[in-house]
Amino acid sequence: MFEDCKPGDPLPPNQHCGPNQFACVDHQYCISNEELCDYSSDCFDSSDESPSNCVGYEYRCNFEEPCAIWSQDSDDQLTWQRIRGSTDSIGTGPIGDHTLGTLNGYFLYIESDPPSSPNDTARMSSYVLKGKDSGCKLRFFWHMRGEDAGKIRIYKRTSFLDGGTKLLDTIQASESEGIWQRKSIDLYQDGANDDFEIVLEGTIGSLMKGDIAIDDITFSYQCQKAESQILPGENVPTPNPNPCNATHQFECGDDTCYSEDQLCNFVSDCSTGADEESCSSSCDFETGGQCHWIQNMEDTADWQVVDGSIGQGKDHTFGNSSGHFLLVLSHGGT
Repeated sequence: MFEDCKPGDPLPPNQHCGPNQFACVDHQYCISNEELCDYSSDCFDSSDESPSNCVGYEYRCNFEEPCAIWSQDSDDQLTWQRIRGSTDSIGTGPIGDHTLGTLNGYFLYIESDPPSSPNDTARMSSYVLKGKDSGCKLRFFWHMRGEDAGKIRIYKRTSFLDGGTKLLDTIQASESEGIWQRKSIDLYQDGANDDFEIVLEGTIGSLMKGDIAIDDITFSYQCQKAESQILPGENVPTPNPNPCNATHQFECGDDTCYSEDQLCNFVSDCSTGADEESCSSSCDFETGGQCHWIQNMEDTADWQVVDGSIGQGKDHTFGNSSGHFLLVLSHGGT
C-alpha cells in the first residue's frame, strides 16, 4: 500500500517546465526527460509512457516478446534466460517482472544453481550504435536478491581488438534492496566518436542463492543504430547452408525444420508458427461455412459443418466441443 504519494508540488499558474523536463498531461507535474519511455510511469497519468510520446524511442525491450536488439555472446559460460514468474531457487530472484509487476510478465535472468559455477558469467551485446550521438543513455531495471548474488557490469565495446572494451559501471549485490531498481548510464561520457555496442555482463556469486535479473532495457531517443553492425576485429561466421535443404524440409526460423507433410496441417510443429502461416487454401471450418468446398448434390449423403456437441465430441483445431468440423450426414440420418 502507498499513502500520500505524489511526485512533488504541481506547477504554479503560468509557469512551465524547464527545457530538460517533461510536463505530465493531467496534473502538470514536471519530470526529467531522462525518465521518459523507460517502462516506468513517473507521471500519475502515465503520460510519460504513452505511445504518442515514445514514438522516437526505437530501441526498447520489455521482453514480453523476444527482443532482437540484444544477442547472447558466445564466449561466456552462462545464458541470459527469458522467463516469467519466479526463478527456480528459493530465497533468491524476483517475484514477478518489472514491466507488469506480476507473475505473467517476462524478464531476463541468470540461474546460479548447478551446473553453474562460482564467478561464471553471462554476457549479451546490443545493436551497434552511432558513436557521435551525444546524450545517448542506457536505462534498465535490475534485481539481485540472495546472500550469494554477484554483480552486473556494463561495458562499451568499440572493437574486438585489445583495448576495445571499456568498463562503464558496476552494480554490486551489496547495492541491492531486494526490489527492482533503476540504472541509467551516459554512454557518451568518454566523448569518443567510434561506433559501439553495449555489453551487459552478469557474474554469479560463490554459492547458489544469487540469481541476477534485468528487465525493461531502453536506449534514450538520442541513440541511433549504426549503418554497419560489424565492429573492427569481429569474427563474422560464414553462414552455413540451409540445413533443411539436405533433408528436403523447410526452415522454421528457429534453426529447426519441418516436412512437407507438416505444412498447413493445423498443428504448429514450429515454435515460430511458420508451418501454419500463409495457409490460405486451408480451412478449419471455424467460420461456419465450408470454405471453398462444394457439396456434390448427386451423392447419397452430405458433409455438414457441426460443433463438438454432435458426433465426435470435440474438433481437431481446438480439441474441445466448441470447435467445428465436417461430419457426413446421410439423407436418412447420421
